[in-house]
Amino acid sequence: MSGTIGGSSPSGFNFTGVANTYYERAPTTVSGRGYGVMAEGMVGYHPTENLTLRIGGRAWYLEGQLDSQFTANAGGANQATATLPSTFARLFRYGLLLEATGRF
Repeated sequence: MSGTIGGSSPSGFNFTGVANTYYERAPTTVSGRGYGVMAEGMVGYHPTENLTLRIGGRAWYLEGQLDSQFTANAGGANQATATLPSTFARLFRYGLLLEATGRF
């Protein structure tokens, strides 16, 4: 996984235990590895010869360890780029599926 989060923050960020307010100089970049699983199930029936109706569900789960690089200014002074490791990023998404198919 890789990507970019946000851009310059006009209000800055306060880190816990740090006296200064940090302002982004560049967008925060994220990189890491992940793994996941997806499941889908559907049930259907034919009310007529040319029509099929189906209902089901779908779910995704993704988990991984990410590192982010944050470049900031603190109180007007340039600060070095900080690498902020996170323990895990998790994403769980699910939804209902409805399908109607007709033949001519």
